[in-house]
Amino acid sequence: MATENSLIIDSTLLLRQARIANVDCTIKIGANTTESELALIAHSEWIPIQMLNFFRLRNGFYVSWRADANSQIEGKVDIRPIQHIYGDWKDIVYFGHEPAAWLARMQTFKIVDFFADEACVGLFHTAAQNPELHYYDFGSDTSPLGVDFQGYLALLAHTLGYRYWQLLLLELEAPTPATRPWHPQRPQTQELVQGLQQYVPGFDLQAFVARYDAVRLPTPA
Repeated sequence: MATENSLIIDSTLLLRQARIANVDCTIKIGANTTESELALIAHSEWIPIQMLNFFRLRNGFYVSWRADANSQIEGKVDIRPIQHIYGDWKDIVYFGHEPAAWLARMQTFKIVDFFADEACVGLFHTAAQNPELHYYDFGSDTSPLGVDFQGYLALLAHTLGYRYWQLLLLELEAPTPATRPWHPQRPQTQELVQGLQQYVPGFDLQAFVARYDAVRLPTPA
């Protein structure tokens, strides 16, 4: 498992590559969070340790890029400050009129990477302290990604936040085990891989899959 230092190396690599590779690129890096700020978060003891380690050094970061000024090819990473992540996501994640069981569950869902207006990646903030991240397409249900925050950062270093790269993880996380070398079967992910190979410098699908295999959370027994 990667160390705290490699978390910072991976995210710094992402920032550096995005700055070099793209014409239209915005980068913002948050200052470190303080212990007094963490103390204001409800049940801060439930926050995964790898997230605490990261946000103590860098309280979120934002990267937005386009392949060129007129292109629709784009990427975005919006790792929110930890105070925002563990705040109230009413009127974004939920609205209060949904079925009771669904509402109770989604009130614990916290957005970590708000990478698109209509979708995000987050986790459930509960006493179970499950660190696994989930993909959430607003209006549908959440889908597990098979990685925690530490693994997610490692994979970001490969994709530079290319729009909807997380869909690769949904196919890799599918119940049917995939063979290696891996090639996507769904048309949407096939198109996604083509875009990554064309627009993200040095993207190597099998290297990405190997990193995913290395950081993937163990499957529950």
